[in-house]
Amino acid sequence: DDLTTDRGRAMHALLLSQAYDKNYIDLTDDSLITIAVDYFAPTNEHHYAMLAHYYHAVVNFNANEFATSSISCLEAEKHALDLNNHQYLGMIYSLMMYIHNYSYNFDEELICAQKSLEHFQKHGDEKYIGNAMLGLARSFNNNSLPDSSLAQYEQISEYAKVKQDTMLLCRSLAGYAHTLRLKYRFSDAKNVLVSLLD
Repeated sequence: DDLTTDRGRAMHALLLSQAYDKNYIDLTDDSLITIAVDYFAPTNEHHYAMLAHYYHAVVNFNANEFATSSISCLEAEKHALDLNNHQYLGMIYSLMMYIHNYSYNFDEELICAQKSLEHFQKHGDEKYIGNAMLGLARSFNNNSLPDSSLAQYEQISEYAKVKQDTMLLCRSLAGYAHTLRLKYRFSDAKNVLVSLLD
């Protein structure tokens, strides 16, 4: 109530929406973030317009409004491309990957998974890279490409060992075992799960 300008209210709405998301509080009502979208979308402030559209996409995804979420992703993508912002391009394509997965559009899911990994690798954040690699491996399975998935999980395991990321290694081994089960290699899957327990 103390904010006296439209910009101040828009910035508050954006930062509060971002804070909710970063603290794993899933908003499903877009009335807050819409304040930011309405203010920043017509401006040349590409950074804030990108953020507003992205978090609008997140809120609509939380509400299972996948078509609306996709539109917001595409708007955010335009600004992220203008800014050459690899972090947010990775995040946008990751969200689009999930949208396509929930919509059973697995071909597009795979494309977005590949784009997400590509941009996170350019960005360089190890946490984002590991999660994107896992997303790509899962997407290979969803597209009936288990051999590609196994190869991807092997790459993740090597990456996790180099980075000494035990949690990523465990997630990789669990995915590897799941993929072996899809190929009816149950004995091999059991051995991987035993190594995971170790």
